[in-house]
Amino acid sequence: MAIAFCAALALPGDAGAATVARLDLPAAVAQADQIVHGRVVRSQPLWSDDGLRIYTDATVQVDETLKGGPVATVTVRLLGGEIGTVGQIVAGAPRLAPGEEVVLLLQHIEGQPVADPPRIVGLAQGLYRIVRPPQSAQALALRDLGGLTLVDLGKQGASAGAASPAAQVDAADQVPLGDLLARLRTLLAGGSR
Repeated sequence: MAIAFCAALALPGDAGAATVARLDLPAAVAQADQIVHGRVVRSQPLWSDDGLRIYTDATVQVDETLKGGPVATVTVRLLGGEIGTVGQIVAGAPRLAPGEEVVLLLQHIEGQPVADPPRIVGLAQGLYRIVRPPQSAQALALRDLGGLTLVDLGKQGASAGAASPAAQVDAADQVPLGDLLARLRTLLAGGSR
């Protein structure tokens, strides 16, 4: 995985975007150590140990754990944030705000201390924001891939490894919440739907 990620970074893409391997839902689920549905209750920026980077730790009150052990809350580490008058923005890295309802696919980063909070799989690819339109009884799960250039590493032929901006939302990036949760459960049960 590390080799594929490094290769993806070498490909041309949008200068204001992070370039990462495109993950379909089965691949994202396979990479995830933990999958939760809940609400962000806290967002706390902090400096890295070396003082060169800012991270933001967001705490999520968990309503449902789909993968991993059951927990009441989970803290996820996000790249970037603001401390005082200093801010760092990382292209493709999501931000979470208190009050947001989310479905998160989380993974621990290889080589990081076990005590470090997990990260979202594939930068923003493992984050679904839940919106509840006032005119509809059906909640929607939205995945915003703006700021990412996705590379299809598994394709053969002329488009192999081709980088494509991911700012547009396609059908897979906006689904009813119930459908997303059902698909996740099917994948976790060993199905391929």
